[in-house]
Amino acid sequence: MARCGKMWVLGVVGVMLWGCAPAPGPRPAGMEGAGERGAAAAAAAPGVVSSSGAAAAHLAAAVVVSPSWTGAAGAAAGAAPAFGVAPLGAAARARLVAEIEKVLRRAPVSRAALSVVIFEVAAGSAAPLLATESAALRKPASNLKLVTTAAALGLLGEDYRLETVAQATGTIDAEGRLDGDLVLRFGHDFSYAKPFYRHASSPLNALAADLHAAGLRRVGGKVVVSGELVYGGTATGEFKPGKHRQAGAKALRAALQAAGIRVGQVVVRDDFPAIEEGRVLARHQSPPLAVLIQPINQASHNEMADLLLRHLGWRHRGESSYAAGAEAVLAWLAAQGMDTAGMVMADGSGLSHDNRVSAAQLAALLTVMWRGPLRAPWVESLAVGGESGTYAGRLRGADTKGHCHLKSGTLRDVIASSGFVVNAHSGRVYGVALVLNEMRQKQAGRAALDAVVRVLAGEGG
Repeated sequence: MARCGKMWVLGVVGVMLWGCAPAPGPRPAGMEGAGERGAAAAAAAPGVVSSSGAAAAHLAAAVVVSPSWTGAAGAAAGAAPAFGVAPLGAAARARLVAEIEKVLRRAPVSRAALSVVIFEVAAGSAAPLLATESAALRKPASNLKLVTTAAALGLLGEDYRLETVAQATGTIDAEGRLDGDLVLRFGHDFSYAKPFYRHASSPLNALAADLHAAGLRRVGGKVVVSGELVYGGTATGEFKPGKHRQAGAKALRAALQAAGIRVGQVVVRDDFPAIEEGRVLARHQSPPLAVLIQPINQASHNEMADLLLRHLGWRHRGESSYAAGAEAVLAWLAAQGMDTAGMVMADGSGLSHDNRVSAAQLAALLTVMWRGPLRAPWVESLAVGGESGTYAGRLRGADTKGHCHLKSGTLRDVIASSGFVVNAHSGRVYGVALVLNEMRQKQAGRAALDAVVRVLAGEGG
């Protein structure tokens, strides 16, 4: 029997669609209401918090909500993920490892360049099922986004919002003229993009409407644009602060003029001026972090991930830079009991070839997030095999579709895949960290890693 419900869909037009899915079985322990909570957050917390409410008419947020663990394949198999099942016995472990080894022997990959950690997430589980080259420090490609988003949730909280603030250096007279500058500070908001709004300009249109509602009709001084943002952006692009700042400034001028506010000179700066609450005229807040990280981990958006790391540096180290962000992230990881020796974060996206992470460190992160209070928003941000994100066209078999929450990773010589896999027959859940370097044949590399996932999901078994 099918169940229909509202689902916000990541797409170029940002519209709400109605989706139907087979009636799911029991929710896995610790994931109750995970899919529903994303939709509720979107409904209860629109993409703007305005000073006057005038902004509401300008916004139409389109929020990604991942399919839950109880996907079509799970319902068809009649097996919900059994997170409390006992660990595999010795004989079953040996058979499973032998099957994985057979798959890897057939694959045209160098085992010396492949790091593997596979483990059961069940409490009380024994040593990893398989761990080879697990301590080798590899280029993680976009698997680094797992680190960035996990630390962001841990340091900021799932309900945290990025903020854009408009403040005045003078007063507004009876005719609506501001005797001073209008200063706009972008606070690392990367939601000025189609994954969240129909048009990237929508939040600025809303902000301009609030400024008009506050009585502003003309800026007597300059419009000063500062801070950092992603405006529009491309998932595969490299983040360039100046480019996005200029685009944001141009869109702001257009939004102010469209709202009936006359402006003169627009000045762009790269600083982050302090906010004086008594001078604030309007502010825009992004969707909550639990929603913001979904295009980072599903569509693998590089610019968004990079800006998020820079925000962590600014918020926790007082400097908007990759180095400061990496310092904050590594400190948080260490506080969770993780060994960060040798880990290098040159950016937040994994685009840099200078990044280094081991499969053992990725597996440790999976364990930390699975056992912690932020499991639901983090797991839901991952792409789902055969259904969403970078895995929409992969792992589409009966046993894998809807049963794999994974993060892909690709550079010219890197293929990676890490996350969680549910066996479609037993409901047993596995954590996987697979990082392959020195691999120029991307299709063959992906096929090898996907073959491992199929074994774990019970493909044909």
